[in-house]
Amino acid sequence: MKGICLYIVMILPFAAMSQWVSSSIGVNGLSFRLASDGSVLDSANSAAIETTSGIGLMQKMGLWWSATDNNQVKRVSAFDPFSFISEQWPGPLSLSGSQAAMPMDWNSVYPMSQSMINNHKLYFKDNNYSMPSAIRNWPGSNQAPFAPVLLPFVDWGKSNQIYEPENGDYPYIQGYQQLSSITNDVYGHHDFSNANPLGIECRTDIIAFPDSAFNHSAVIRYTLFNRSNQDYSDFVLSVMNHYKIGALYNELLCTDPNSKAIFAYNDFNEATFSNKLVSIGCMALNRPIASTMYIENSNDVTLGRPDSISHFYKFMRGVWKNNKPLSYGGNGVDGLQSAQYVYTDSFDLSGRSFSWKDTNPSQKIGLMNFYPVSFPKQSALIYDIAVFSVESNIKNVKQNALKCSTIKAAYLAQKGFSELQNVPNLLPKMDLFPNPVKAGEKLSIKLPKEMTGTLSIIGLDGKKYFQANLDEMLQFVILPPDLISGLYVLQFETLNTKHTQKLIINH
Repeated sequence: MKGICLYIVMILPFAAMSQWVSSSIGVNGLSFRLASDGSVLDSANSAAIETTSGIGLMQKMGLWWSATDNNQVKRVSAFDPFSFISEQWPGPLSLSGSQAAMPMDWNSVYPMSQSMINNHKLYFKDNNYSMPSAIRNWPGSNQAPFAPVLLPFVDWGKSNQIYEPENGDYPYIQGYQQLSSITNDVYGHHDFSNANPLGIECRTDIIAFPDSAFNHSAVIRYTLFNRSNQDYSDFVLSVMNHYKIGALYNELLCTDPNSKAIFAYNDFNEATFSNKLVSIGCMALNRPIASTMYIENSNDVTLGRPDSISHFYKFMRGVWKNNKPLSYGGNGVDGLQSAQYVYTDSFDLSGRSFSWKDTNPSQKIGLMNFYPVSFPKQSALIYDIAVFSVESNIKNVKQNALKCSTIKAAYLAQKGFSELQNVPNLLPKMDLFPNPVKAGEKLSIKLPKEMTGTLSIIGLDGKKYFQANLDEMLQFVILPPDLISGLYVLQFETLNTKHTQKLIINH
């Protein structure tokens, strides 16, 4: 199993040359390379996604997003699959959306592991402890005009919402290894789409789990914040996948609507794979997908490279550049019946059996488009996807559906992932024992899932009489003996949630 390592990637915009940092995470048989602009991007020597044995699977992967503003102006942010041009830059946005951070000040990718966190929790008070730079430089808190909390952390030391690892604060991650970046679409000109920005801040987390169900896969969580003064009613997020399996551009494309996945698989004739089927796919986990599309690296008027704002809008909504909808059969352009998904080798939403296979091994750029959603100003959206690979002597793409089913079940079993997204993350009722409780005695607090946060006991007069930190290793407190009898409010607060419950104290 690989560790986390750091590399430099050269990204060349039209007029200037910048150096975006990238970092790779190698786990579960795959290696992912995340750049500080939020893209999963290849370097001179390594693919964006590859097997840990070094076989390339993906050349580029990034986000497109679009929406119509209050003045009916179409806005787009996109990553160019054919060059190094990106319309997303390292760094956060101000809470008002008017100011973007300087990219070179945020030219970082943030690696973290659970073992590093556990070691820090045990030894941060030790005089001989050497704090890892990844712990020290974790951008947990920040100052105005940016959000006070950027990447989640446990405020263990002073409970002051300021990240102070020297006092015992530590990063909070979902899996056992993670890579993170913070980006925005405001800093520079949009040289690919030529559109206005949306005012979006995006946090990208590539998360690895030790569960064997996640072999040759990882979860990518995109958390988007609308920092603008616009309420978007038709926000669309698309995941752009530029596949390159092995040494040649000879991929075939496929969609499995039932798994909410788009994937590419190699032409069986490529010698690199010893006549095996090798595939790399992208599956939606917490939201339904509206359509899948593909783009050719050509000037074709129907399915070639987008060169206007309207082209981006159409591709992201299942329509070709010439206004024709995606259709069944052939290359998806001139079929007799409209379709939601390109090259489906399973069945459509009506349950009709058919097989529409890609027969043209070539360079493949696939789009997985989510449904339009409302994205009010100063709100957030979360999109979870899984990236997976299958390598097998069995030449049947349906085994990808079995892989997706396994990953989906494991994802739903992970604590913190199964709840509905983009709603207030209110905790279910906590179990307090005993309640009523005597002053000066032990109060046990059983949380509905492993959570970390601050526990406060507040009187009906609004005064805070007691405060303590809780996490998965400490879920009880000893109450002060001088608390008078009566009714109190017990409040448990994390960085993103607040829960209150009645507590009765007796003598």
